[in-house]
Formats: sequence, structure tokens, C-alpha cells
Amino acid sequence: MATESQIQKERDDARRRRQPPSAPHRVEVPFTGDGGFEAPAEDAPLELTLEVTNAEGEIAPWFDDFWWTELINTWGDRCVTIHIAPTPLALQHMVVLHHLEMLCRVARQWRIVGHGYRDDLDDADSIAALVKSAYHEIRIIDRPRPGFGIATRRLEGAGLDELFGQVRREQQRLDRMTPTLVRVPSTEPAPSHEGLTVEDKQDKAPIS
Repeated sequence: MATESQIQKERDDARRRRQPPSAPHRVEVPFTGDGGFEAPAEDAPLELTLEVTNAEGEIAPWFDDFWWTELINTWGDRCVTIHIAPTPLALQHMVVLHHLEMLCRVARQWRIVGHGYRDDLDDADSIAALVKSAYHEIRIIDRPRPGFGIATRRLEGAGLDELFGQVRREQQRLDRMTPTLVRVPSTEPAPSHEGLTVEDKQDKAPIS
């Protein structure tokens, strides 16, 4: 029969095992600079918000195969979530989608979250590309993109319910379960970072 001290020890061990995981270490990598960031010393989950385009929708110079290789070599065995910030054209830029597809193949345990505005998806082709992409989750801010100066056609008439319905129908057609769609309320103030919108600073939706 177990003694009282043994029972107490088992209770203490069980209590220690129930400790919540470490809070994630959040890092923003801006468009400007070389893509470097200060790595956390503690063994905690890492969340990287990448600002991969500028106000004109141009890809950051550091966003290339070499940057990803170094990142994976350093953090490949850690719990990492990649956030693509809602800068212009970033959500479905062909360069971004290519890199995320490669990432999904070599770092399968990492999570990829895209952020955008409801008019970032303005036709059937863009919706199909999104459904076929490596994103695990897409967070859409329920309003048109503010101050978007690129000379291109934008459809602002479609509401978010209609957009989500189109995405889900395409998922059914392609027999895919991802990405998960998350609505970010339009009442939230638009954040900014060096003149570019970075919705992830609001941190409105939990990452499961």
C-alpha cells in the first residue's frame, strides 16, 4: 500500500505535468531590413509575423530560399507559426504561395496563417488559388482594404458571408478541408506598421 508521502509525491508530479505550455514568443519581421530578428533564448513556441510586401505589393528582398533555409535549419524542430501579414497582394502573391508550399513539405509541423481584407479575393481564380494553397488558416478583416493605391480592379460589393461561401464550395469541389476561415470584425481599428497594415498585431483569433 502506498504511503502518504508517496501519494503526495504522485500528486505533485501530476500537478507539474499539468502546467500550461510556455507563452509563444512573438516576433515581427518588417519589410525593411534584412529579415533578421532576435531569437528567444527560452524553449517556447515561436510566432513570426512576416511583412513580405511593401505598399506597392513588391516582395521584400530578404524573402527568398536562403532566408527560409536558415530559418528551418535554426527552428525546424520547434513549434512555429508563420503569419503572413495583410500587406498589399501578400496573401496570394505567387512568390509567397510558392515559398509556403515548399515550407509545408519540409516543416510539416509548422502552422501557416494568412491575413487579408475581404477584397483581397476578388475572383474565382484567386479563391481557387487560396484553397489549393498551404495556408492552414485565413483571417479576413471584414472590410475593404484601406488606402490601397495599386491600379487594379477591386470588387467591394461582395460581403464576407458570400466570400466564405464561395471558398467553402471550392473546398468541397476539390475535397479539401483547409484553410480554416476566420472573420476579423470590421469594427476593430486597422493597425499599422511603417505605413503598412499588419492585422496580426490585434491577435484576435486564437491559434489552435
